[in-house]
Amino acid sequence: MVATTGGSALDGGAAPGCGFVLVSRPGLAGDVPVGHLSDQPQWPLPLADLARRLCPAVLAGDLEDMLRGAFLPDAPRRWMGGGVIVAFGAPVIAATGVATLRGIAIDLPEAMASTLAAVPQDFLADPEMGLEVEAAEVGLVVTDADGRVRVSDNRARTLLSWAGRAESFADLLARMGVVGERLAGLLDEMRRDTRDRLSVECQVGAGTEVRWLRITAMADRLEDGRLDRIAWTLIDISDQRRETQAAERTHRVLDEALDAMSAGLVLFDAEDRLVFCNSRYREFYGVPDHLTRPGTPFVDMLREEIDSGRIDVGLADREAWIAQRVRKHRNPIGIIEQRNVDGRWLQIRERLMSGGLVVGVHVDATDIKVKERQLEENLHELQDTRERLEDQTARLVELAEGMSLARDAALAAARSKAEFLANMSHELRTPLNAILGFSEMLQSGLFGPMSAKQEEYVADIRQSGQHLLSLINDILDLSKAEAGKLAVEESEVPIRFLLERSRRMVAERARRGGLDLVVELPDELRRADLKADERKLTQVLLNLLSNAVKFTDPGGRVELGVRRNPGPAAPGSAGGGTIELYVADTGIGIAEDDIPRAFQPFEQVDSSLSRRYEGTGLGMSLVKAMVDLHDGEVVLESEPGVGTTVRVLLPAWRLLPETGNPLPETDDDGEDADDPLIQSLQKIRGADI
Repeated sequence: MVATTGGSALDGGAAPGCGFVLVSRPGLAGDVPVGHLSDQPQWPLPLADLARRLCPAVLAGDLEDMLRGAFLPDAPRRWMGGGVIVAFGAPVIAATGVATLRGIAIDLPEAMASTLAAVPQDFLADPEMGLEVEAAEVGLVVTDADGRVRVSDNRARTLLSWAGRAESFADLLARMGVVGERLAGLLDEMRRDTRDRLSVECQVGAGTEVRWLRITAMADRLEDGRLDRIAWTLIDISDQRRETQAAERTHRVLDEALDAMSAGLVLFDAEDRLVFCNSRYREFYGVPDHLTRPGTPFVDMLREEIDSGRIDVGLADREAWIAQRVRKHRNPIGIIEQRNVDGRWLQIRERLMSGGLVVGVHVDATDIKVKERQLEENLHELQDTRERLEDQTARLVELAEGMSLARDAALAAARSKAEFLANMSHELRTPLNAILGFSEMLQSGLFGPMSAKQEEYVADIRQSGQHLLSLINDILDLSKAEAGKLAVEESEVPIRFLLERSRRMVAERARRGGLDLVVELPDELRRADLKADERKLTQVLLNLLSNAVKFTDPGGRVELGVRRNPGPAAPGSAGGGTIELYVADTGIGIAEDDIPRAFQPFEQVDSSLSRRYEGTGLGMSLVKAMVDLHDGEVVLESEPGVGTTVRVLLPAWRLLPETGNPLPETDDDGEDADDPLIQSLQKIRGADI
C-alpha cells in the first residue's frame, strides 16, 4: 500500500489501497451499475454510497458521475481528487451478459498525488494496465527522466526487496543483475525517444524468496518529445507462472500420452479445420509437417492422402470420393474401413461433439483383416470338410444298415447253431452213455468172461466212445463261451495241488511216449492259492499238457511251471505284475505265420490228409476262452524244430496270501483214482492215468 504522511483522506473507513467492484446486469433500472468493496461482496452499495467510501464526501458526487459511466466505451479509467487516486480496468462481460469492472482507490500524500497527476491518462486507461490495477496487488513506482524515484508504495518495495527511497532506481536495477541490465537498456531506449512503453516478465530474489514479476513502464514526454517521467507497475505473477508451468507439464504429458497411443487421434473444429493430431495419425497418412499445423482444412488433408499415393480412388472418382468422405465426416455413423495402397487397413471411428468439434480415432486393423481372411478361408475349408463328412456319414449309415442286416443274420445263425448243438448233445450223449455203460459192464466181466480178442474190441469201443464224448463236450463248451454263457465258479485253488493234479493226468502218457515231464514250483508260491475256477483252470493246463505230450518226440522234455512277473499295480489292486502258468516243450514247434491259426476253432496247423497227429482243433480255442473268463491272456511262443512255450498270464490280484490250509496228500505214483474231478476229466480227455 502507499506510504502516507498524514491521515487518510478516504471517508467511511476505507483503507489505503481499497479495492472495489462494479457490476452491470441487463435489465437494471436505467442501466445504472451497483458496486461493493472487494472484501465485502455480501454488501452491495449504490454508486453514491460507494463513492463516499472511496473519497472525501465533498468530492463524492464527481466520483459517482464517473463511476456511473464507467461501462461506456470511451469512459476514463482514472479519477483524482482530495489526495485520492481511483483507477480501474476495462469491463469483463460474461456469457450471461453481466459486465464486471474492478478498481482500486489509493490514498496518497498531497505531494505524491500531485506527482501522479502528471502520469499520462493513457497509462491507466491501457487495457493491460487496467488488468494490473484491478488485481489490487499492484506495486507503483514513478521515476523522473534521470531515474530518480518520485513515488513508490510499500507493495513495490516488498516485491523488489527494496530498502527505501535512499537508493536510486538505477542502483536498484544494477542489483537485479541480468534483469536489471535488460530494464536499464529498455530505459535508455525510452530516453532516446525510441520506445514509449515496455513490459517484461522476470525472476527476482533468491532462495525461498524467488518470485516472478511482470514489470510494465510507460513514458510521459514533454511537448518537445523529451522524457519527463516514467510510471512503473509491478505485479507478482508467481502463482500464475507456477500454474502456467504446471499446465505446460500437464500438456507435455498429455501430448506424450497421445503420441504413445497405438491408434491415430485427430480433432477438427466446427469449420473442419485441424486442431490436433498425434504422431500415429501422421504415420498412418504420411501427412507432411506443413499440413499438421492447427488450422489446416480437412479437405486439404484428404487431397494430400490422394496426391501422396496413400489412397487409390482413381482420377475420375477423386472429387466424388472427397465429397462422400466429407459427408461421413460431418455425419459420423458407424465405422469407416479404408485400405491404403501399402496394404494397411484402417478402421475410422468419428464422433460429433458439442460445439461442432469432430474427434476421430484411426486404428490399424491390418491384423484383424488378415485374421478375418484366414477365418473365411477356414470357414470354406470347414464347409468342404463338413460336406465330405456328410458324404462319409451317408456311406457309414449304408454300411451300418448292411452290418445290421449281417448282424441279424449272424445272430440267427448263432441261434440255429446253439439249437443244433443242444439237440445234437442230447441225441449223441444218449446212445454214447449206453455204449460206454455196456462197454464198462463187459470189461468188468458182469456177463461172463471174454476172450482176449473180445476184450480188445470192447476196449476200442470204450476208448472211441470216450473220445467222441470229449469232442462233444468241447464243442458245447466253445459254443457257450462264444455266447457268453460259460460261467466261472471261483474258489481258492492251491497252486501246488493244481500243478500236481495236472501233471498226474498226463504222467502215464508222457511215460509211454518216453518224455521227461517236470514241474517247476518256486518256494514262495508253494503254499499260495489262486482265486479261480478250479475245473476250468485244470482243463486249461490239461489241454496245454496234452498238446505238449502229443507234439513232442520221444526223448523230449515237457515242463509245467508257475512264476510271478513284476509290474505296475493295476487300479484298485494291492500288487502289480502277473501270475504266469506255463507249459514248455521241446516238440516240433509252429511257424510264426501259423501261430494265429492255432487259436481258431477247428483249425490245425497240419491240415493235410496225411497228418500225423489226431485232434479236432478246439483245444487252444477253449484255452483262450477260459483264460479270458479269468481276465487273463494267452501268449504262444514257438519255433519249428526247437519247441513251444504257452504262457497263461493272470492278473496279480488273483494270487491270494498264504492261508496255511493243509494240501491233499498224494503219493508219488499219482494214485488218486477217487478224485471225482480226475475221473471226470479222465472221461472227457479219454486218458488212462
